Amino acid sequence: MSNEIELRKSENKFIIGKVPSWIARWGNLVILAVCLFLLYLSFNFTFPVVIQGKIHVSNDNVYIIIPRIKQNMIKSGQSAGLRMDDYPYMDYGIFQGKVAPLENIISEKNSIYVPIDVFDEKNAVNRSDLIQNMTGTGDIVIDRIPVIYRILKTK
Repeated sequence: MSNEIELRKSENKFIIGKVPSWIARWGNLVILAVCLFLLYLSFNFTFPVVIQGKIHVSNDNVYIIIPRIKQNMIKSGQSAGLRMDDYPYMDYGIFQGKVAPLENIISEKNSIYVPIDVFDEKNAVNRSDLIQNMTGTGDIVIDRIPVIYRILKTK
């Protein structure tokens, strides 16, 4: 007596050899629905385009230093994120701010100092949290593009 399965029986040929039609029909529909859902998400989720620069903290002002060539991309009111080297931003998060009115831009040889407003009611940042001459990096979000454009490298 052997414990092997006999594949020549008609019952086994029917089960192994033929895919039920409902699996083929509904399986294709599910795959199509998942693909359409992913395509929808890729057009509706956006990816931020940022300009990075070093942070300079002076008396009551915070500046992000960026190259002069990128000056035309900066507009008042754009959001900014500040990561200070001496502040545990991994534990408490980054400072959020907005680009201040552009009349306060300070120009140097190859760079500009973009003023950032971080002291507001929503942020709960005290001026004592940012000490003069602190260093770090800052990001200014200049645009938000859909993920599909980022994947396909268009726009």
